[in-house]
Amino acid sequence: MTLMPSGRGESVESDVGTGIDRETMAVRDSVSVLRSYHNEGADVFAGSLMLQAADASGSVGIVAPDTLAASYDLVFPESPLSAGDMLVVDSVTDNVASLISQTAPIVSTIARFSVSATAGTIDASSWYTVSFNREDEGQSWASNSSGEITLDAGTYLITADITVDESSGNNRTQFEHRAQLNTTGSWGASTTIDGTLRKSYSRNNAAGAQSVSMTFIVDIASATAFRIQSKRDTGVSDGEWIADGNSVTILRVA
Repeated sequence: MTLMPSGRGESVESDVGTGIDRETMAVRDSVSVLRSYHNEGADVFAGSLMLQAADASGSVGIVAPDTLAASYDLVFPESPLSAGDMLVVDSVTDNVASLISQTAPIVSTIARFSVSATAGTIDASSWYTVSFNREDEGQSWASNSSGEITLDAGTYLITADITVDESSGNNRTQFEHRAQLNTTGSWGASTTIDGTLRKSYSRNNAAGAQSVSMTFIVDIASATAFRIQSKRDTGVSDGEWIADGNSVTILRVA
């Protein structure tokens, strides 16, 4: 950006004892360019663009570095910026950097849901969705409906902790656990998230509670639901999710 002096309001002042002169050129009533140089007439070595407040209570300066490897220009985008946008360099040609507006990255925030009371009857007949019924940390981008948690478009790092105990019987029993993402509009085996299958083993209902954890990444272009499920794999004892032993923590990273 090049500023041409208007030929009005120019002044020169000297800082006593510093050997530096400053020349102020008024471009408009509220805009001026401040140049500093040696008294001996050496090259200009510093400068700033001063933007004065409307009530003349002060000003904001855009200051050039003391030294530069080479001169360069910044070309601002043609379109106005929106709230939350930031300027980034799109391309550089012959020391001319073209800036574009880009939506600022999302500051990481966390949502968390858990099970507040022992719940569920987990047998071998079906997969059962963990009934997260307590919102420990709420966010506008995450909503929970009977354990199915819908997330807005974005990228998320999700960690689930599942603890199952025998609710009936007293037998060696193994339980399976998995995470699913409803990318197709309907739930099915194909919606299981790769790498999330977990197994836990119960010796008996007196000392049988076992915990598993799973961590996975979800990257979605539109609002999509996910869920955590459990079922009995082997044995004959039914299971249940214990109070305060089941939770899902969701970190939004983009």
